[in-house]
Amino acid sequence: MLHAVRIAGAACVIEGAMTKMLLAMLPLAFVAAVASANDDGPVRDTGSCALPATWTGSYSCPALHAKPYTWIIHPNGTASGTIDNRIPIRQTWSLSGTTVTINDVGSSCAGAGKYTLSFSDDCSTMTLKRQSDACPSRGDCVDGLTSTRQR
Repeated sequence: MLHAVRIAGAACVIEGAMTKMLLAMLPLAFVAAVASANDDGPVRDTGSCALPATWTGSYSCPALHAKPYTWIIHPNGTASGTIDNRIPIRQTWSLSGTTVTINDVGSSCAGAGKYTLSFSDDCSTMTLKRQSDACPSRGDCVDGLTSTRQR
């Protein structure tokens, strides 16, 4: 689209300037759209790293020491996966700033767990640090847990 402005009788074509301005604004529009896209579920982004993904790792707590897990965080506020390829994970989650809240579904672990979420610079790993957890066994195993994003 060509935009023209008349200044003191001279036509100044500003197509290039408009294009540069719009291109410069695109990343901001994308960040704003991602950060505010919570109409169909919880906020899904912290900084430039998205939480919904498939995450894997191994537990270091005494109860689950060295058992591998796969944690699939869905954009709709649910999470699923397995512990040791046999114990199912079913949860709901929400994100507010850098605090992720986790609730188990259909387990003896009742109540919410709140964790501070941090990502590596390249978004390939995330770490959860316990703020509080109504389920002590979950809190002991999730506190300090570092997970790797699967691509």
